[in-house]
Amino acid sequence: MLDTAIRTGGKELVQRVFQKGSRYAATTNWNYKKALKLLNPETVEQIPKELTETQLKQVQDLTTVNPRAGIELLGDIQHGIQDGEWDSAGVGLRNLETATKADELRAAKEQPLPEKEITTQRTDNRAPIEQMLDNIYTEKMSAEEAGTFRDSANFKGEFTQDKQTVIGSVAGSQRNILQMSPHHFGMDLELTGKVIGPEDSEVVRELNALDVWPGNHPNNFIGSYHDMSKRLTDAQKSQIIKVTGKPPAEVDKFLKKIPEGSSLGKKELSGKNEWKVMDMIQSLKETKTRNWNQMTEGRMNLKDFKLPDALIGVDHQDLIHGAINKLDSRKQLVALAQTPEWAKYNPKQKALAIAKVARDQQNIALNVSNWRLKKIEKAMKAEGIEIKDWTDIQTWMIQNPEKAAHLDWHKTAQVGSGMTGEQLTKDLPSKRAKLVAQVFNLEHVPNTSKLMKQVK
Repeated sequence: MLDTAIRTGGKELVQRVFQKGSRYAATTNWNYKKALKLLNPETVEQIPKELTETQLKQVQDLTTVNPRAGIELLGDIQHGIQDGEWDSAGVGLRNLETATKADELRAAKEQPLPEKEITTQRTDNRAPIEQMLDNIYTEKMSAEEAGTFRDSANFKGEFTQDKQTVIGSVAGSQRNILQMSPHHFGMDLELTGKVIGPEDSEVVRELNALDVWPGNHPNNFIGSYHDMSKRLTDAQKSQIIKVTGKPPAEVDKFLKKIPEGSSLGKKELSGKNEWKVMDMIQSLKETKTRNWNQMTEGRMNLKDFKLPDALIGVDHQDLIHGAINKLDSRKQLVALAQTPEWAKYNPKQKALAIAKVARDQQNIALNVSNWRLKKIEKAMKAEGIEIKDWTDIQTWMIQNPEKAAHLDWHKTAQVGSGMTGEQLTKDLPSKRAKLVAQVFNLEHVPNTSKLMKQVK
């Protein structure tokens, strides 16, 4: 997953993450083990499985040499493990590898950039922000109520009750029943970390008044079809290692080696007309299988693997996050938050500026989900299924998850959603928005647009 990140970092970032002797590093007694305490236990457990031994050593060294950069990178890795969004972590890890090998590494250590020239390229560690959000959301609750809330807001969608693992919460229904990924609906963690600090509790309260709920909150999740192919490779990897005792690196190399054959995706189909696409589908060559018998030492056949359900959807990463990352309003807000001017804003002004972007992001998620819903409704009608209410639609989706996620896959690869940026950020009619929310398990259709107009 890490090696699929597509963005590249600049030379300044490479120098920054390896500067030595900065005021922060010089006055803080940090090390890798201490930095891990800022992460959640699940992340700490998964890091050795996600990173190679070389990457892990580089991250450990970075945390000692420049704690701030090391902690930022660990925060991005946690974001990747929790949310499947590896772009920022991929950038940091590649820059780390480049800097390790580069001749200019020594010069970067001996001649660090002045503190004032350091430019934050990635989100700061999120642990303090997440704690601040939790404090706000639970401040008037009893201990029992706070526990129930945290279970309902659990991003993984499961929790322990009477020593038993319970599948629950909004995210749990999206992940384990609808076979989707929970998407942070209005305020993704990346944006939250860039514009909200641990000291911004009043800003968060003002955002809540505008129906914007940053972080892991039941109102901030909507289900979206996601590329879950990593579930398959993870399951294969763990079972091969368990049966053969082979090192993870050897198994990774085997699984990443693409067998001979042909495939079609966005790269191949983009811009092609319908007839050309049909010809390309017809000419697909059968993919040869890997030598599983050799890898498993004859102890397992393909049919012996116990594999989880795994869809290969594009709505979450490609269509929703793809559109969000291109938003001018988002880019402008992030840039503003890095200037001295931002400090002059009072909490209400900050919240209003953030809410404008959150509204755009809410609408992108709603419009992409509506686009998917239209395809599902069309497929159900073609099968002669009567749609009385949203439960009929969701029942069909649960019974046919692969079909629901892959409808018109070739057309999607050609043109995406087919909507312009203006169309994606436009408010859905309230009745339709309510249906979308019911189908994709969004707890509450926000009134952000209306509430923003009432702000004086």
